[in-house]
Amino acid sequence: MVHTQSNPFRARPILASAALSMLSAGLLAMSFAAPALAAAKPVSLQSLGKPTVTANCKGGSYRAATASAPLLTISGQKSTTGFALTGTNCNTMFTWHIGPGYSELNVMAILDQSDSGPVGVSFRSVGTALTFTANGHNVSMVKVAGSPAHLEVPLHGVHQLSIVLPNGGSDAGILDVTSAHLT
Repeated sequence: MVHTQSNPFRARPILASAALSMLSAGLLAMSFAAPALAAAKPVSLQSLGKPTVTANCKGGSYRAATASAPLLTISGQKSTTGFALTGTNCNTMFTWHIGPGYSELNVMAILDQSDSGPVGVSFRSVGTALTFTANGHNVSMVKVAGSPAHLEVPLHGVHQLSIVLPNGGSDAGILDVTSAHLT
């Protein structure tokens, strides 16, 4: 005669396997639902590195602000974040390659302390002018002067972004970008 005995532990491996499967599915769902768990994207233009500077004439430069060399705006404010763009006496473009997934660039820009007149600013993506919002108005170019300008640039489908300092005259302009956040 064969003696059989009930095994109360027989169900445990099945339950443990089911619980592990549900936990794995839950973690996978969280990684798709919570972008913070995905690879972190840069949050500013400055975090993407130095731009490529292109001009039709000699000059044009990019300088990142630091604690030892802050930006000094025309209004006398110091900023240890952001960067200064120096244009030439012809059109100057500062170009960054940005990854997919960004929807907007928010910029605070003002003239540099060593500048005296307004500096024209526009944005392009691979040769195409972008329409953007400047202090609440839709524009394709804005002149930045002594008051900070809040610029919002849509980035849907944009993988290359240029800040253009259009200047057909003889005076090179310096634009201080105190913040440039990607969302």
